[in-house]
Amino acid sequence: MLIIQRSQLKAASYSMAKGDTRYYLNGILIQPNNTGQVAIVSTDGHRLFAGLIVKEGFDGPSDLSVIIPADVVKKECKGKGGIILRQNADQWQLGDTVFTPIDGTFPNWQRVTAEVYNNDDTSPGQFNCAYLADAQKALGDWCGISYVAVQHHGQHTALLATESAYVLVMPMKTSESDTRPFAWNVQQVESIAA
Repeated sequence: MLIIQRSQLKAASYSMAKGDTRYYLNGILIQPNNTGQVAIVSTDGHRLFAGLIVKEGFDGPSDLSVIIPADVVKKECKGKGGIILRQNADQWQLGDTVFTPIDGTFPNWQRVTAEVYNNDDTSPGQFNCAYLADAQKALGDWCGISYVAVQHHGQHTALLATESAYVLVMPMKTSESDTRPFAWNVQQVESIAA
């Protein structure tokens, strides 16, 4: 059993893929770790949300992760307060909704984050304003703040962060000669993780 705030699910839903052919992105990853926290992660390849919560009431193994389908997330993130995620035998339940997790491997989001933080490129980037606005909304839902500064230290990726969550936004291509990636190459990240 794990208690998640509905506002945290809503925050992650802004970066969740919707109808992507990479079916494993059409949901939110819940991934416990050995440090007493649980990561809530979503990406559509253009932006990535990651937030950490304390394992309140979590009694499962630390290596157990689950991808909650987008339709379940949308249904259960409405309202306020906490919601319970639980697994009984082969059955998962989020709030009142029993669901089958997405059967797939979520990309190695920690690797993407490490690449962004360790990138020393000084090229400026141009960003989709709607993605930046969604990032502001997501972090506002996550921790109740109304403004988060965009950090862009000459890196290709913009970073918006609080103490317990962050959003990465990839830049847009500015011309045909622009060699920067428009989105993370999920296949490349998955091959690195394998």
